[in-house]
Amino acid sequence: MIHGISSNKSSFKNIEFDKGLNVVIAERQETSGQKKTTNSRGKSTLIVIINFCLGSDAARSGLCIDELSGWDFTIDITLLENRVQVTRAIDNPTKFLIKGHTNNWSIEPDLDEETNTHFLRLDKWKQLLGQAFFHLPEDSDLSVRSLLSYFLRSGNDAYSKPLKFFSSQANNSAYVNNAFFFGLDHKYANEWCKLDKKDKALRNLDASIKAGVYETQGALEAKKVELEEKLSRSRKILSNFKVHEKYKDIQVEANKLTNELHQLANQNVVESQKLQQYKSSISEETPPDNGKLGAIYEETGLVFPESVKRTLKEASVFHEKIIKNRAYFLDAEISRIENGISQREGLIRTLTDKRASRMKILKTHGALEEHSRLQEEHAKIYKKREHLSNKIEDIRNITKKRKEIKSSTLELDKDATIDYEEKREFWEQVIRLFNESAKALYGIPGEFIIDISEKGYDFKVDIPGGRGAGIGKMMIFCYDLTVMCMQKILGRNIDFLVHDSIIYEGVDERQIAHAIEQAAQKAQKYNFQYIMAINSDRVPYDDFHDDFNFDEHIKLKLSDEDETGSLLGIRF
Repeated sequence: MIHGISSNKSSFKNIEFDKGLNVVIAERQETSGQKKTTNSRGKSTLIVIINFCLGSDAARSGLCIDELSGWDFTIDITLLENRVQVTRAIDNPTKFLIKGHTNNWSIEPDLDEETNTHFLRLDKWKQLLGQAFFHLPEDSDLSVRSLLSYFLRSGNDAYSKPLKFFSSQANNSAYVNNAFFFGLDHKYANEWCKLDKKDKALRNLDASIKAGVYETQGALEAKKVELEEKLSRSRKILSNFKVHEKYKDIQVEANKLTNELHQLANQNVVESQKLQQYKSSISEETPPDNGKLGAIYEETGLVFPESVKRTLKEASVFHEKIIKNRAYFLDAEISRIENGISQREGLIRTLTDKRASRMKILKTHGALEEHSRLQEEHAKIYKKREHLSNKIEDIRNITKKRKEIKSSTLELDKDATIDYEEKREFWEQVIRLFNESAKALYGIPGEFIIDISEKGYDFKVDIPGGRGAGIGKMMIFCYDLTVMCMQKILGRNIDFLVHDSIIYEGVDERQIAHAIEQAAQKAQKYNFQYIMAINSDRVPYDDFHDDFNFDEHIKLKLSDEDETGSLLGIRF
């Protein structure tokens, strides 16, 4: 039972609920301007807050906005026979603070030693709610949030179809929930859902291949052959690959030897050029001929005195001496250069042999990183090959798999039919409950069909005699009331049903009155809460029975006079 909703902000209008009928009413003041409406007083926001406290998606709630930063909301609720207060903060929506005894809970809250408070994280909180409301085991394939969405319909789209809590919800998914609600084995509905998905996938694949959208088996086989050749080459390389533990060191050493060899070779080239120049200088440089020099002077008509001739001779001797000294120097340099070249050539041979041995190792071995890379490439090729093989197998087995699906469907149909007959008392009760509610509203029984077809459970609800928006909303009302009553009959602990004023839109006042009275009667009979929101101008006071006092069930009045009259007490 939900005992109340509160907040940490003083402007919020705290609300307390009881068993049976609980009304939240949005009043429109007679002095209000024509443009003022009852759409922003907080009726729908209250349902959003209840949902928020019960683990709805925070991002989609519409509450996690800057204007509500710092707000906390608390639900006072009884879970597993323990009354607790559970607080969820807008700024920290993954944490649920728990206040109260939890001795009957199989999931124990954690202790925040810093604040000395107990809490549950979102996943554990939802798991606890599944146990508390629907006896769901930890490994259940049902979502507690999906189930709760039928008891806390929120937003216009939630009031579009009885069997679904949003209009685009897949039939198979919705039928899993409905089977559970009505006491049938929902696992059969779940299996039908899986088989239907497989069958659709096979049909789509077959159609796509025929239309040329996907590759044919022949094209895939050709690609597979190519990949197998790559895989074979890759496998051979890996099998012959030898990892050397010092591969990198040897690689560095080989590079160093190469650099040294280049330097030695370059040095020899430079020295060889210098050697050639020195040898050319020795062969080309000779002392001057004194006789020729004298003849030149005589031809010019000059007669040299004896002293001058002596001076020329001395100069010639000096010149010869310089040439001889230069020759000695060049000979020494030539010897030095030749020895240097010879030594470097020997070193080049030694280093070349050493580098050759290192290169041989590098050629016959590889680094561990390279081996890992080759293995990764091999794995990728293998994965591609396997993917192609699976696609080829799927194409080969389309007919076979569809036959298997058909066989499984027949077997499932047989088991579900047995379960259907065994649960007859439940689904007959469902039909009676729906018919009662429809008859109370319109004077004629409704139609609630629960059948088994080749595609699984088939649920249909209808109220004969109209197709307007109003009767559509009342079909949802009758359905939800039936679901609520069935949970109590089945012994489940969910004990509240919440409707927004949306469910009464387009409905005649007489049917609204009948619906509210019917909800109050069923809530009293089956011991649950019916929490409803309605606008004051839609309350059909004149159509209630004389013994029904609507006003005594009003728990909260919201006003449009100013922002203080709204649920949150603020405007944004």
